Amino acid sequence: MTPYAALQAAVHYKNLGLDVLLIFDNVVEHADKEKLVYSSTNQPYSPIHIIKEIFNCSGYFGNEKGSLTSCLIVDTNKILDG
Repeated sequence: MTPYAALQAAVHYKNLGLDVLLIFDNVVEHADKEKLVYSSTNQPYSPIHIIKEIFNCSGYFGNEKGSLTSCLIVDTNKILDG
């Protein structure tokens, strides 16, 4: 669950008033591995969950100090190949 830990660390530094750049590499591979974990525990899975969390926390909110910029790197060949 590395993206979740990285996101929480980035939010922490943003809340301290710093400008943070968070780069996620290979988001599709993480989603595939997360799906395996959820299916092995018979839990419902939403592949959009971590991506939605990243975008909800990203941005500059004028009334707060600090900002969080997120960059998602996706291997489109893996998506197209299935």
